[in-house]
Amino acid sequence: MKTFRTDIKIPQSNWLIKPNSMLFLTGSCFSEYIGQYFSDARFNICINPMGILFNPKSIANSLDRIVNRIEFVDTDLDFHNGLYHSFHHHGRFSSPNKTEMLEAVNSSLISAHDRLRNTDCLFITFGTANVYEHIEKDMVVANCHKFPSSDFKHYRLSIEDIVAEYTLLIKQLLEINPNLKIAFTVSPVRHLKDGAHENQLSKATLLLAIERLTQDFEQAFYFPAFELVLDDLRDYRFYNSDMVHPNSLAIDYVWEHLKNFMFSKDAFQFEKEMLNFHRLVSHRVLHLESATHQLHIAKIKNEQQRFAKIYPFVDFDEEKP
Repeated sequence: MKTFRTDIKIPQSNWLIKPNSMLFLTGSCFSEYIGQYFSDARFNICINPMGILFNPKSIANSLDRIVNRIEFVDTDLDFHNGLYHSFHHHGRFSSPNKTEMLEAVNSSLISAHDRLRNTDCLFITFGTANVYEHIEKDMVVANCHKFPSSDFKHYRLSIEDIVAEYTLLIKQLLEINPNLKIAFTVSPVRHLKDGAHENQLSKATLLLAIERLTQDFEQAFYFPAFELVLDDLRDYRFYNSDMVHPNSLAIDYVWEHLKNFMFSKDAFQFEKEMLNFHRLVSHRVLHLESATHQLHIAKIKNEQQRFAKIYPFVDFDEEKP
């Protein structure tokens, strides 16, 4: 029988995730999708401490500030449409209260700094090579926050720009964490505001820059999430109704390939047990005082005690029966 799809073969990574591996994901919304799978399976993970970031320059800027623990001050915020915004952050950090916003962004930065020093693998997902540069501030922004378009100039980063930026950044990262591994991915989310052809040029720029970086640094490698969706699945039925974002079927598919690419045998077992426990705890209770519910509580306690011995690095306090 003929095969009517492209079967992409992905050799297993030289570095494998273990149950107690510390992971750090940053970048486009696709990193949040995959990060949620890690989180559901109770892996030790940090996801986008400055919010969703799409372009390599903004991602590098955020990691540079985290590495050097450069906290944010009043002058880093701008007021617009009733909210304070940071051009270093996604809009989810925007707030009508300047003090509360500064507390939130700095708390997240400090926590991320401490985690990055001990992270085993940093996942960086590039979404687009196209950037918006604030003209007056002379900076590439992570988000325009609906400021007037006349405040920005729009252009595509070059391969050389990205490689130079990340060559310096990776050296910084390895200084504070010599054992760090760095997994690059390119998001299959389509950035079509600038046109289909420009989206292809942008993605090609990202892919070529990553190719250079993985050649220059043995600690860096590439996972082909982009190719799995665009070349393997290759069908609009694997996209949401906006025809831009991959749907849950596509993300499930990428997740399964990521596990085969990077999971150790113990990590597979850990994920299976933690997801089973998650389903057990999430069971809907109709009658709290019933004997059946009391048996259910006892089962949860027994599982917690068992897992505490096997996986002492997992915190079950938030799910006390």
